[in-house]
Amino acid sequence: MKLLYSLFFCLFSVVAFAQPENPVYEEINGKKFYVHIVQGGNTLWGLSKMYNVPAEKIIEFNPTVSAGIQLGQKIVIPVDASQVNETATPVKTAETHLVEKGDNLYNISRRYGVAMEDIVKLNPGSENGISIGQQLKLPAGTKAAELTVTTSTQITFSDSIVNYTVLPHETLYSISKRFMVPIEDIKKLNNLKNDKVRKNDVIKIPVKKEKITKVEVRKVEEVRDSKIDEELSFKSKNEYQIFYLLPFGLDGGNDNLKGIATEFLMGAQLALDSLEKLGLKARVQVLDAPTDTTKFKALLVEKNVKKADLIIGPFMGNNVEIAAAFAKANKIRMVSPLNPSTSVLKDNPYVYNAVDSDITLIEGAAQYIAANKTTDQIVLVKVDAKDDELYQAFRQKFLKSLPAGSKLKLLECSHSDIGNFIKKGGSTIFVVPSRDKVFSTRFMSGLEKTSSKAGAGKITVFGTKDWINNDEIKGYYKNKFTLHFSSPYDFNYSYDASKKLLRKYRVKYNADLSKYGAQGFDVSLYFIQKFLLSKDSETGVMNKFAIESVASGSGYENKNCFIMKQENYELIQLEVIHD
Repeated sequence: MKLLYSLFFCLFSVVAFAQPENPVYEEINGKKFYVHIVQGGNTLWGLSKMYNVPAEKIIEFNPTVSAGIQLGQKIVIPVDASQVNETATPVKTAETHLVEKGDNLYNISRRYGVAMEDIVKLNPGSENGISIGQQLKLPAGTKAAELTVTTSTQITFSDSIVNYTVLPHETLYSISKRFMVPIEDIKKLNNLKNDKVRKNDVIKIPVKKEKITKVEVRKVEEVRDSKIDEELSFKSKNEYQIFYLLPFGLDGGNDNLKGIATEFLMGAQLALDSLEKLGLKARVQVLDAPTDTTKFKALLVEKNVKKADLIIGPFMGNNVEIAAAFAKANKIRMVSPLNPSTSVLKDNPYVYNAVDSDITLIEGAAQYIAANKTTDQIVLVKVDAKDDELYQAFRQKFLKSLPAGSKLKLLECSHSDIGNFIKKGGSTIFVVPSRDKVFSTRFMSGLEKTSSKAGAGKITVFGTKDWINNDEIKGYYKNKFTLHFSSPYDFNYSYDASKKLLRKYRVKYNADLSKYGAQGFDVSLYFIQKFLLSKDSETGVMNKFAIESVASGSGYENKNCFIMKQENYELIQLEVIHD
């Protein structure tokens, strides 16, 4: 019996990569395709060998693969009808998803091409984590996208060795499946006598380095909606209508929001004064946006906001979604000055987010680290389920941003295991993509207790922008570990632009400029000048705007972010990253 058992696994290790295991497939335009969801370690070469399909064929039906495969990406691979196992599970076009092992909101959203915010809305509580076997609702109309062939490519492969650090609970089998390399090849390269590996073992993985060259590009005409283009181009008027929708809370509301709204408007007024000198002729109406959604909807109708040429606001909450839908229905451009959520941008080309989403910010941090920290030990710390989207986004962007031939690798560990990943005498960077106040506080306290393991080495922490205002984290810790984070803006009184605006602000209001006043100034000056005066001025007092569409037919988001660090108890700008 033991002999048969051993023989089975020997045979399995040989054939496991000649065909997919438990294949899933779908039919597109009468042809059958395998469906593969990219896992960590997958390569184009590995997929080609696993499915026994030439790499060129995979790229033919998945044009974006020529730029590299992405974690969670859905790839379709052609198969002959005779190859299809009739017991395999076809991909459902039904608007539900059954959660499987390894699923998270991030890769599910990528798989179906829907926003995570939309999944959470349909499945309350999913932002706190999902479980295997759970049935998730998906937005109406979710289905597989049709394929378009756009390029012809030439692919070459060369041998490459990856030094891989074994994570907790991993086995040689799971590692072989992750990298799509037979177990026997890994054992032979590492002189392993058996299949046992332990946590933190460093093993060599034989993979193929891929070089993809575009040989011929067939031009694909971009499908544009000329009607929308016409609606989005302002026709010259003698006088424009601008509406500010700000939460002053005159009917009773959040006192903090009242102060923010007031400071924002004060900054906006200074911008309007400057714009008037540049030739702007506009009727500006400032409306109090009630928190009650019914009252807010009524306000839009009563105040005839549908006649607006431009809407600025509201700030946060359900009112942003209501205003975005109103803007789309009435074909009005709308600027969301403080809201980072991209859900309002989906299928709505009339909405502009002035600040970066958290995903864009963490991707900016990943780009910066991949380009500038080439000699450091980079450790990505696992976070709570609600921030897994940031974790996955950082991981994916970091790996994609590594220069060709880079030896920099990304280690991953749990919060409780950080002491084992501190490089004695060297430089260790811990990346902790968490927005949670309790988690970030606990992490920094834990790091302080074990930081002595670094000896003469240096420990740096990359958190999120939320950390800088977390008073539960001791300022000493932020300074000791040189807290870094990615921010949508850089507000600093020492800058010349800040000093200039501060003087005007004090003269007009006899008060000091706040970051919300600066935001009101920057947003108003940039967007009104761009839309109504056809002039660009991307650099503001604390912003550097790079407004780009998030997807065809959808809205726009600021794609510039500032890499900041705390040193000697002061915030210092390191670089502006454009995603």
